[in-house]
Amino acid sequence: MNTHHRIAGILHIVLGALATGGILLFMIFMNAMFGAVQEAPMWAMRLANVLAVPFLLLAAGQVVAGICFLNGKPLARVFLLIYACLSLLNFPFGTLVGAYTIWALAIRDQSTPSVA
Repeated sequence: MNTHHRIAGILHIVLGALATGGILLFMIFMNAMFGAVQEAPMWAMRLANVLAVPFLLLAAGQVVAGICFLNGKPLARVFLLIYACLSLLNFPFGTLVGAYTIWALAIRDQSTPSVA
């Protein structure tokens, strides 16, 4: 694994951890806000949680994909490329991380001989 691969894996771990923390803070804030307001409908709190859970799973999956990639799991490369493509939509930092990851994973690793 070359240096660019390692950096790409670490960047996805950091980006996923930041997203996970942000989503958890959003969920805590929404639950506290809806809990403090007596007139707030219960369905609004449930809707906020239901909408936040898929994003939480995606962010946690990005962390897992980065860790698995650093540990050398072959399938993690595919998931890291998927998360890199999804990160391109997250301007500005996700775009940088996504573009760097796609570029870094396109480089052939010189430490392992290729079969051609």
